[in-house]
Amino acid sequence: MLVDAFYTGVVKVVFRKANGEIREMDCTLKPEILPETTQESNHTSGETMVVYDLDKSAWRSFRLDRVISWSIYEV
Repeated sequence: MLVDAFYTGVVKVVFRKANGEIREMDCTLKPEILPETTQESNHTSGETMVVYDLDKSAWRSFRLDRVISWSIYEV
């Protein structure tokens, strides 16, 4: 399951943004990878997933129903 994958490693997610653009993001919720200043919180809000974007070093969100593909590439 996609949501569980975020907690086990780095996930490459491809999704359609609200403006129609396709976005690729390397992200995680794995505690060992998150910055030390990050506090654990609820990372889902209905159909929206909040994850830590490793390329931008910032929190980002996307709608789960807009995911095109995903894969785990680090465990």
